[in-house]
Amino acid sequence: MELYNSDTIEDKTLLAESLYSSVGDVMFLYEGWEIFTVEFVGLGKISLHRYEKETNEYGMDYFPLEKIIGQLD
Repeated sequence: MELYNSDTIEDKTLLAESLYSSVGDVMFLYEGWEIFTVEFVGLGKISLHRYEKETNEYGMDYFPLEKIIGQLD
């Protein structure tokens, strides 16, 4: 995925982490995957296993930001 400049978030690393979190929320609506990986052009990739998820008080699964932050390699 290639990130373009954002008017609201200048730090592309922060933008990538935020985007991964948002897309990850949607991925939990689908079955059949174990590892969710997104490669960000020029920054690296973020990859988490499905079992690293947490569930909120509404029963929705998500990847916690503390697991996403620092994953870009």
